[in-house]
Amino acid sequence: MEHIFELTKIKSEEITILELQDAMDRGDVSSRELVMYYMYRIATFDQSGPMINSIMEMNPDAIYIAEALDQERKLSGARSLLHGVPVLLKGNIETNDKMHTTAGALALENHVSSNDAFLVQKLRDAGAIILAKTNITEWANGMSSSMWAGYSSIGGQTKNPSGDHFPGGSSTAFAAFVENYLYNLPAQLPVHNLNEWMEWNERNSEKALKYGQDMLDYRSQLDKPLNHSEYIVESISGLYYSQNMGIDHALEKYGLDAILFPAYVGADLSARAGYPTIAVPAGFQENGRALLINRKRYIYKRTYVC
Repeated sequence: MEHIFELTKIKSEEITILELQDAMDRGDVSSRELVMYYMYRIATFDQSGPMINSIMEMNPDAIYIAEALDQERKLSGARSLLHGVPVLLKGNIETNDKMHTTAGALALENHVSSNDAFLVQKLRDAGAIILAKTNITEWANGMSSSMWAGYSSIGGQTKNPSGDHFPGGSSTAFAAFVENYLYNLPAQLPVHNLNEWMEWNERNSEKALKYGQDMLDYRSQLDKPLNHSEYIVESISGLYYSQNMGIDHALEKYGLDAILFPAYVGADLSARAGYPTIAVPAGFQENGRALLINRKRYIYKRTYVC
């Protein structure tokens, strides 16, 4: 069956977005063909065979969206460089479609958002196709200090496609956001605050608490956490040391515009500072493990490799 979906006119496994746009403009491949090709690979390698298990849910409308964008390209041209390009989103990013937004939490397995997140709006406006949602470390690693990276109670454990190596994970992004998010969930869902969530997890502990919830326990013990003295001091101290005395200090001292980390390490530092990180595949090590380059902050002239 593979030959039915194989893309013979492009190097599909390592093609760039710019090359994809050129290929689609030439008619070498359509957005519809791209979507079907990636769906086939997800079925073959992610949900069977090696069972990488990185995809939590497919967008059932992706093919139809691709067809509409192909027609739009013929009539009026591409909207942007993302026109007709399939993209994946983390499972904690809200989309106003038929996919669920769960952050990997079993308590939210039936949650379908009525809104697009801002970045999703921008992606749709640019003509990108939301192909699927990926598994994440549950609640962006804000639930248990012992939870293995890439695990969620809904999605299970994601594997590293390069072998028995660390699969990577999500940066902790918890704090007040989760409380506010739970409060605004639809009435039919079982949880609307931190205590209800923890109690629901306890009642369903066999499925929901493989790694426990010690980080939630700690947070629940804080009286009015947004006014708690420890929270206030830790939040500004973390920002000061990661930003003023960390990344900003290094950039200014050495006259840099970015910092490169030749590994997964360092992502937490930029997350604390509120700076973006770009992980770029850079090859493979002798043991088969992929080597990533993490780029911090912005690139203009010079970079410093740590």
